[in-house]
Amino acid sequence: MGIQRKLPPSNEQRNKALDVAKKKKDTVPPADNVVTPATGVRLDAIQPLYKAGMLDVGVKLAAQSASTAVVKTTMAKARMYVSHFFQSFNNGVDRGMFPAADRAFYQLDVNSNSVPSLDSEALVILWGERIRDGDALRVAAGGAAMAMPTAAEVNVQLTAFVTANNDQSTKKLAYDHAQEAVDALNPEADGVIKKLWDEAETFYNEEPIASRRRKCREWGVVYISDIPNIIHLTVLNVADDSPLFEADAEVTETGDHFLTDGAGKTDVKTTLAEQATLHVTHADFVAQDAVVDFTAGGHEFTVVVKLVHV
Repeated sequence: MGIQRKLPPSNEQRNKALDVAKKKKDTVPPADNVVTPATGVRLDAIQPLYKAGMLDVGVKLAAQSASTAVVKTTMAKARMYVSHFFQSFNNGVDRGMFPAADRAFYQLDVNSNSVPSLDSEALVILWGERIRDGDALRVAAGGAAMAMPTAAEVNVQLTAFVTANNDQSTKKLAYDHAQEAVDALNPEADGVIKKLWDEAETFYNEEPIASRRRKCREWGVVYISDIPNIIHLTVLNVADDSPLFEADAEVTETGDHFLTDGAGKTDVKTTLAEQATLHVTHADFVAQDAVVDFTAGGHEFTVVVKLVHV
């Protein structure tokens, strides 16, 4: 079985690696500090910058997500008003209230009573604007006013949707910029992580292999195996041993997440070598960590975690 280091492949894991190393460096006695002064200076500089950048990404993503929800709501309403306008207008044509030729004011086929496709944001805006502009021209030319809804009512919903859509675009751009700012830190972050992992392994190079890897893991070093391990996890309520649905089990070292099913079970698959830490959470329950030792042999492990209700 081959075991090797795996440097962080994602920004989330880079952030975690830097955070673990910084906390470890700041709390160990000088004699146990594996990091050279030069690397320590680099770590002290990059870690707070990276952490702040990742926090900003989270803030910007939350703002974008909130704006997306508003876009969905306002788009649905604008689509409904646009659709109802054309349906009402076509009904008016059928009753002889409006001439079929007046469909041309909205750039519709004068011989068709079909409602135009509104399957995209662009189409909702396009036809909403054609109602706004075309109905004004139609009424100015002597056409009877529309109702249920009026063009003005359609325009209120269209304006709300366009405003929300523009706001979402602004927040998406801010989120993209926040991600790019973190990405710009990656060359230095990767260099520092590799350097301090090298220094940790050098510091403990006279230890037995298993001991060396265990101590290096405390500095954030991640080791993987070429043979995956499977953890059969069950999450229960400690009060009555009832299963907890959709408990979240995060593999701390890699950031991978697994959700339990209705029986409180999930299979956590990982290539981590020798040890994995599961951070188990569920709404209204106290989070709990479970350390799984792979050194006992075999590649399948059964773990039961019982959470305490808050």
